Amino acid sequence: DRAAFIAYSYGAVKIYLAGMDFGPTIGKYSNFEKYGYNFERKRKKLDIGRKMLETLASLSDVPIINVSKNAIEINGIITLKR
Repeated sequence: DRAAFIAYSYGAVKIYLAGMDFGPTIGKYSNFEKYGYNFERKRKKLDIGRKMLETLASLSDVPIINVSKNAIEINGIITLKR
């Protein structure tokens, strides 16, 4: 999510999201142990990230495309199903 804002600030003409599904499952690359395996805290963090991306999509004319496997729909973001 933060990388999308950085890409936008540097003038990206398209932003691709990979490995960001924001779904109910916590993936093995999510650093879940970093949060003491606190599911509620990790869910809040993921919800904030999703809302940030929705805000960027609503304020920007740059297409944001989610190519993540099993990605959930995010308002304003194009989801490519694989």
